[in-house]
Amino acid sequence: RAYSVFNPEVGYCQGMGFICGALLMYMTEDDAFLMLISLLENYKMSGLFMVGLPLLNKYFFQLQRLLAMHMPLLCNHLAQQGVEPTIYASKWFMTVCICNFPFSTVVRIWDIFLAEGVKIIFRVALALLKLNQEALLSESFEQILETLKQAPSRIESDTLIQVALSIKLKNKTLKDIESEWLAQAAPGM
Repeated sequence: RAYSVFNPEVGYCQGMGFICGALLMYMTEDDAFLMLISLLENYKMSGLFMVGLPLLNKYFFQLQRLLAMHMPLLCNHLAQQGVEPTIYASKWFMTVCICNFPFSTVVRIWDIFLAEGVKIIFRVALALLKLNQEALLSESFEQILETLKQAPSRIESDTLIQVALSIKLKNKTLKDIESEWLAQAAPGM
C-alpha cells in the first residue's frame, strides 16, 4: 500500500506482493520500500503494473517473436492449440520469476536480473519452453498449461540457469522486436 501512496499512477498490483516479500527476506521494511522504488523506476518495471499493463504486453510480444526464432515448431504448435504468452508467462515477468519457482532458482535469477536486467527473464522463459519442448509438442491446450505451470518447480536450478544462459539473445534483438511492437501498436504515427 505504501507504494500506491508514493506513486498513485502505478498504484498497487498483486504481482508486487511477491516482489516485496522477497525483498523483505533480505532487508528492513524501509530498505525494501526503497528497493521497490528503484526496481519500478530504475529498472523500468512500473509499466508491468500500470493500467493496461503496457510493459507486460510488450514482453508478451517479444517472447512470442523470440519463441518463433528459437523454437519455430513449438511456436506453431502452441499457436495451433491457442496457447499464447499471455496465458503462461504473466507471473514470470510480473514477479521476476518469484512465483512458482524454487527459492534457490529465484535468488540466482534475481542476481542476474539485478546485474543485467530483464533479458534473463526472456532467457528463463525460453529455457523452460526448450526443456519441456518434447512434452509440449505432444500435448493439447489443458496439458500444455499444466506442464508450463509446473515447469518452474520441476526443473533443477543449475539446469535451468545453464540452459537459460546458453540461449543467445542480444539486446539489439530485443530492441528490434520492441521497435516492431511499437510500429504495430501505433500504426500511422
